[in-house]
Amino acid sequence: MAFTSSLCVSIVFTTFLLCADAIVSLALVSSMVAFLHHGGAGPFLVGPPHRSPFLLFGEPANLVTNQGHTTNAAGGTVVILLGFGGIIALWFELRSRNKVDFGSPFP
Repeated sequence: MAFTSSLCVSIVFTTFLLCADAIVSLALVSSMVAFLHHGGAGPFLVGPPHRSPFLLFGEPANLVTNQGHTTNAAGGTVVILLGFGGIIALWFELRSRNKVDFGSPFP
């Protein structure tokens, strides 16, 4: 029974780490997408010393903007499926183990 308990603890710990990583990734990508949507493409007023300021456009010519949305969706899917689904599945597993005696069949 000690092996099963340590296995469940390691699975819960791994699930927690993967979910935390997905949440951090989701937060970073969400902030990047929000920055690009709210004026991240420019134009920015740049003023070099001893010259008149000029406008600098910040969006490159061939920028693919769909990657941020795709990564954001993947991070959200990992949080929902792995985080909540994994914790619920482990909860059901531990609950069923408590109901059934997994002792040795030999006396």
